[in-house]
Amino acid sequence: MNNNPMKKQLQILLDDKTKLFGLLYPYVLIIGITLGAYFVLSLNDIARQNVPPKIVDTTAQETDLKLVEAKSVPAVDIKTVSQPSQELLKLGKETFQKLCVSCHGENGAGIGPASTGLNPAPRNFTSGDNWKNGSSITGIFTTLQEGFANSAMVAYDYLTTNEKFALAHYIRNEFVKNAPVETDDDIAALDQTYNLSAGTETPAQIPVAAAMNMMDKEHSNEASIYTKLKQKIKNETVEGAILFDRVTNNYVSVISLLVKSNSWRSSPSSLNSFLQNNVGRLGFKRTVFSLSVQELDTLYNYLKNNIVL
Repeated sequence: MNNNPMKKQLQILLDDKTKLFGLLYPYVLIIGITLGAYFVLSLNDIARQNVPPKIVDTTAQETDLKLVEAKSVPAVDIKTVSQPSQELLKLGKETFQKLCVSCHGENGAGIGPASTGLNPAPRNFTSGDNWKNGSSITGIFTTLQEGFANSAMVAYDYLTTNEKFALAHYIRNEFVKNAPVETDDDIAALDQTYNLSAGTETPAQIPVAAAMNMMDKEHSNEASIYTKLKQKIKNETVEGAILFDRVTNNYVSVISLLVKSNSWRSSPSSLNSFLQNNVGRLGFKRTVFSLSVQELDTLYNYLKNNIVL
């Protein structure tokens, strides 16, 4: 027979679930409070982003839209292109020779054949001073993507992502002394800014002023054509021109409508419907109702031969 008092007490607790819960409850409560306090104190670390968001300067005012050509930028493996390789360095050298030597020179010192008189002078890559965007991979990439206003350093955003990274790697490898080491967060921030790993589709865009000028020019050309056609009809004495004058009180408006519409061109009957549907507006007189069948045929043939698309 087992007379161990500890085992007896344990058996009593196991048989009586209420007593067991009452005994364990304080310990469960203490553990819960401890875990809750740890979670609250760790909220800052949990919520912290590794990559700071791109902050847009909303105070900068654009006077007009920029001219942008439609383009498709394919996605890239950002981790691969952010690391120099023989293939990228070779591509970077080829791109540098093609685009950069004329201003920056073969040795990258900023004294190429086209550098004379440029203000500001081209960047001397061998010097560590006054890099606007820095000599990091992300800094050089940003410079190639955006360019610098009021300088000879234009944006090379038409280059592929691979070409821009290749050029940045070549410049750093060939000319930059003590080039800064890029962090994963720096690369991730660049990726976030330009959607490099996702790729982008950029629609065409033209400045509003340019669009307005194009529209004005187009309308001006149209008005000139309509005015010349009006003068031609007015100077003619054939029956078709006389009939046109009879049913019209605004030559330019009617000519514009006839040029832009095809609904009247199929037959004299379609012309008749077109005229009658627009009586009292757009320059048509009520005299269209008095046209005989023969006059309608004559007017139709005249307009078909003179009002061309």
